Amino acid sequence: LAAGLSEIFQGMTSAKLYLPFSVDPKMLLVAAVIGIVWVFLSAYGVGMRIIKKMPMEAIIGMYQALLPAANTLIKALLIFNLPFTVCKGIIVSVLCFLLYKKLSPIIKPKSK
Repeated sequence: LAAGLSEIFQGMTSAKLYLPFSVDPKMLLVAAVIGIVWVFLSAYGVGMRIIKKMPMEAIIGMYQALLPAANTLIKALLIFNLPFTVCKGIIVSVLCFLLYKKLSPIIKPKSK
């Protein structure tokens, strides 16, 4: 997954040289929302691969070792995984907004 993402980023970076576009705060907000959705889809994909390799009882048992009330997979995911995933997405989005002004000369093409 990481290798594929780096290839996409490199492709976008080289495309920037040929396609003049600018990044504004609205575009950053859209990118943040897409990023949060992407994190959820990625987590779902990883979760499905883990479920195929481990018995469901073992997975739920690990969550119940931390909190006995987490007796179903959806409850465990909502209690443990969802808050951290949302926090990670919010932190990355806030960092993008805070760093936008400093990075905008690099992102925006130079006027000719």
